[in-house]
Amino acid sequence: MSPGSSGGPLLDSAGRAFAVAASTVLQGQQLNFGAPIQSALASLSTTVAERPLAEVFQMEPKTRVAAKEVAPPFSPATAPKVGRGSLGEALRVLQKQVSSGRQTFVYPDDLGEGDITFSIDTHGIDLTQWVRRFGASVRENWITLSSRGTVVINFTIDRLGHISNIDVAEPSRAQALTDNASRALQRADRRVQLPPEYPSDSADITATFHYGPH
Repeated sequence: MSPGSSGGPLLDSAGRAFAVAASTVLQGQQLNFGAPIQSALASLSTTVAERPLAEVFQMEPKTRVAAKEVAPPFSPATAPKVGRGSLGEALRVLQKQVSSGRQTFVYPDDLGEGDITFSIDTHGIDLTQWVRRFGASVRENWITLSSRGTVVINFTIDRLGHISNIDVAEPSRAQALTDNASRALQRADRRVQLPPEYPSDSADITATFHYGPH
């Protein structure tokens, strides 16, 4: 799945929808997740846009399909514990994001050399276009360099586009890469406002800067 495809149908070989696209794990190899179609259909009786994704996952009790019992939908609260390693870490991130309504976007759209991922609580609205504008304002001041490395920075942006609370959660081993990413965020201050339909006055965002091919 690519950013912006959440909410679209997942089809089987006969063209029948069996799930709704929900999440993807960037660290995995095409590791995608969907909400069971029964849960999605049941949620149509209420206002879906106002309901957290985790609630939709938990709606459907055990049901019978073609006389076969199916397992209850995924629930972050009852999900099995996962071990360590890259897949385990990715699943822990996924569980946290599903329970909080966060979604991860990539700028530019394809992971490659010199890109940034943004994790943000969407509150049920499509932020794809906003992330593209904001990502462009950050990237134009970001020197990707030729080194390999990753820098993770948490920050807050308010409705007027003011960036504050910049906190380097995971610096690079090379200080120059960390300083470069922080400076790019600082220079994007007040460049792009939050969309008017965003329900909160501010958003807490995690940006991951990827240096070099990966």
